[in-house]
Amino acid sequence: YNAHSKTYQYRISTDRNRNVFTRKYSYHINEMPDMEKMRTMAQEFIGEKDFSGFTNLKSKKKSTVRKIYRIDIHQDKNGEIMIDIEGNGFLQNMARIIAGTILEAGTGKRDTESVRKIFSGGAREDAGAMLPSQGLKLLNVKYYRHREADMDYRQALNYIENTGKFGSRLGLENVSRLLDILG
Repeated sequence: YNAHSKTYQYRISTDRNRNVFTRKYSYHINEMPDMEKMRTMAQEFIGEKDFSGFTNLKSKKKSTVRKIYRIDIHQDKNGEIMIDIEGNGFLQNMARIIAGTILEAGTGKRDTESVRKIFSGGAREDAGAMLPSQGLKLLNVKYYRHREADMDYRQALNYIENTGKFGSRLGLENVSRLLDILG
């Protein structure tokens, strides 16, 4: 439960002949968007901001402030567009709404000023379309590493002798090694 970041990927197909193997896993559009406009728009999301305009979350109990570390937009060899969004956490439908807003920039339906207005107090209705779930996947989760969990058994034994602490902070693998040694 100590996730440092999550990365979602949204896939967009622009191929006239939809690929039978990937059509269930990507969103299909009929026109090729402007990748540079999409990349320019993506920069507006980077940093710690209030993403209340980019979620369908109705509850006001939970904070809507999140930090986006990076958004990479690239194409694979088949021309499929991928939008990778890495952040410290995501609100309900946030990744799909961000991808929709970026895609609208690429098709000329939105400019960066519109996103700045949303961040300065706009509502969900002002943001881009929420793209269908078929193009979204959780790509990666990075977890914090705890210093004590990375100890080898000698360091762990030293830690116990010096601190008098013996517990789960050492990691199960190191505890079992210590028990074998002391056994």
